Amino acid sequence: MIPRILWLMGIALILLFEGCAPKITYLSPTGDDTEVRLTDNNLIRGELLMVSDSEIFVVVAPPPKLTSESAVYELHIVPVNQIQKLTIKGYSNRKWGASIVAFELVPAILLGLAAASADAENPMAVTGIVSIPTLFSFVLLAAGTPPEPGIDHPITRDQLNGIRKYAHFPQELTAEELELFASQHNFSKRNY
Repeated sequence: MIPRILWLMGIALILLFEGCAPKITYLSPTGDDTEVRLTDNNLIRGELLMVSDSEIFVVVAPPPKLTSESAVYELHIVPVNQIQKLTIKGYSNRKWGASIVAFELVPAILLGLAAASADAENPMAVTGIVSIPTLFSFVLLAAGTPPEPGIDHPITRDQLNGIRKYAHFPQELTAEELELFASQHNFSKRNY
């Protein structure tokens, strides 16, 4: 029979190696949410449908207040030379601030209050010292969080190839397939 401590060490070792696993980005089977800033400062938000060498195709949903009968999705066809910045949303997780406050700052404050009951002269010193790891966590997480994927003007072919994987159709549709898809889904087209 294997002693209990060896089981615990084995589990700890597995968890340690799990933390060292390579980072995997899971892509959506639909196109990802995209924000496109045009050179004329207009903003388009929608699903990245397709990326070609000269244009990108973004499907913009109607406002949620419209009923399904009156809802018309717009297919925005944007030439690459009119794109100032394109950002893929949802891949940069910056929601760690609440965790730092809840699990580091609040306990530091509570520890300072507990220290105040023992030494009423200087409870803020204890709170300040115990809050130092909170500051380190904030700095490390802020520096280590990757930016959202995207491209900036001037856009190269390599940059376009890099964002194709985020599109609904990364393989690019032919003109006939695009027309069929747009007609099946009742898209209105908008060219720039």
